[in-house]
Amino acid sequence: MTDLKKDKKMIPNIRFKGFTDDWEQRKLKTIAVFNPKSNLPDQFEYVDLESVRGVNLTAHRTESLGKAPSRAQRLAQKNDIFYQTVRPYQKNNYLYELDDTDYVFSTGYAQLRPQVNSYFLFSILQRETFVQDVLNQCTGTGYPAISSKDLSEIEVDVPNDDQEQLEVGLILRRLDKTLTLHQCKLENLEKLKKLLLQKLFPKNGQCKPDIRFAGFTDDWEQRKFEELVSFIDGDRGKNYPGENDFLSNGNVLFLDTKNVRPTGFDFFHKKFISDKKDSLLRNGTLLVNDFVLTSRGTLGNVAFYSNNINTMFPKIRINSAMLIVRNRDTDYLSNTFLYTLLRGNLISKFLKVYHVGSAQPHITKKDLSKLNIELPSSLNEQNDVGILLQNLDKILTLHQRKLDELGLLKNFLLQNMFV
Repeated sequence: MTDLKKDKKMIPNIRFKGFTDDWEQRKLKTIAVFNPKSNLPDQFEYVDLESVRGVNLTAHRTESLGKAPSRAQRLAQKNDIFYQTVRPYQKNNYLYELDDTDYVFSTGYAQLRPQVNSYFLFSILQRETFVQDVLNQCTGTGYPAISSKDLSEIEVDVPNDDQEQLEVGLILRRLDKTLTLHQCKLENLEKLKKLLLQKLFPKNGQCKPDIRFAGFTDDWEQRKFEELVSFIDGDRGKNYPGENDFLSNGNVLFLDTKNVRPTGFDFFHKKFISDKKDSLLRNGTLLVNDFVLTSRGTLGNVAFYSNNINTMFPKIRINSAMLIVRNRDTDYLSNTFLYTLLRGNLISKFLKVYHVGSAQPHITKKDLSKLNIELPSSLNEQNDVGILLQNLDKILTLHQRKLDELGLLKNFLLQNMFV
């Protein structure tokens, strides 16, 4: 591989203006000091392998020198990089930029003190190609690990010009900060939703929620779920379509679990069956205002078959890994509130008790029918609760989409701003 690289131009696909020289291939040990020796303070903040998630430090704990774990040995200095040497594919690596001088990391991290731009080097270590190079040097299968010595021998490509290193590092630093900001917003919104689900619904044994919209005072009612909705299986008979029955286009969309995500329907991947094949199936045709619930393998994802989706796909059948949940009486139970129930704590609590199977967990109509639910007698109150939580879900979806887009942008830059 090295010889092939020497035969071609060592330049990245995307480059800042003014830089034209080839990059050089260097061993990590020539551009960073590994595991520098230091004397630990009497008391310090200890960072173990569970304390870094992604590129963020999420936890630490105070330890004293005499009682600290024996793995507490790597005293951090500003701009040091801590590289997770166990299961490196997780990419839980941290660039230490704090002013504090009392943070000590576990020996589960290799400590690199860069002699090049720190964020440039840190970005190299996050690239998939580098991770693969590391995995090729790892020992073990369940918990692949690499020694600091073997890590230091891995070759990476770097520009000779310090300014080019700085420019690349700066743009990726800004992107990582933006990613972290959006991740924090998303986590805060998820905490808000969790709190609202606790406060907008009655606690066990109570008949009124802690938080209520103005004008509503009546007790909530408890009803059996099966009294309010019907559960409909997908067809599982001899006429169930096989791989040879699926078409890339057609009149009847046949749902796959890929089409029902935590955020609702996703039609990026589609497969269809013929009208003739559809006529042979008995169960599982969606009606407008039906809900789809994934019930086998991937559990608990919910999507709503609205008029808008019906316009795009007038006929949809579910597969055998799903259930249709159909509201029996919209004058008693609003679809807005039902959607909130299905996407809230109802299904997640149910799954903790009733899901069956270990290799392929599943939930059944029989078990779902055992559920009791609480609901306001007023449709207006049901709708107010449902609309609030649906609007929050829309905001959550937008933030998740933005986060995904930023992640794709980062991957693109990591692929194209390096050799």
